Amino acid sequence: MSDGAFRRVLLAWNGGCEATRALHASRPILERADEVIVLQGRPREVASSITKPPPGDIETYLRRHVSKVTVADTDVKDADAADQILDLASTAKCDLIVMGAYGRRGISRLILGSATGRV
Repeated sequence: MSDGAFRRVLLAWNGGCEATRALHASRPILERADEVIVLQGRPREVASSITKPPPGDIETYLRRHVSKVTVADTDVKDADAADQILDLASTAKCDLIVMGAYGRRGISRLILGSATGRV
């Protein structure tokens, strides 16, 4: 991590509003990284009135801004997403995980869990 940049960054991506916000907020960090690994999960609906998703697919978008992009697809259920994110980040020796976050409250958090909370 010379010059303060993160060398390898994992971007957990599902195309949703939260992931889009995280992508845009972290772009200066991603642009300085040596490699960005995208863990691409099941797409979420994007509310275009709230955020503007990147045009086209995420890999094409990132290749315009990042020197090296690797995409890993996954089809795990939301409940298992945290484990896969953490496993890939550890295996790939990532310095940083970028992901959108939203919370559940009360009973739904107990029953459904939270990838955000686990990561």
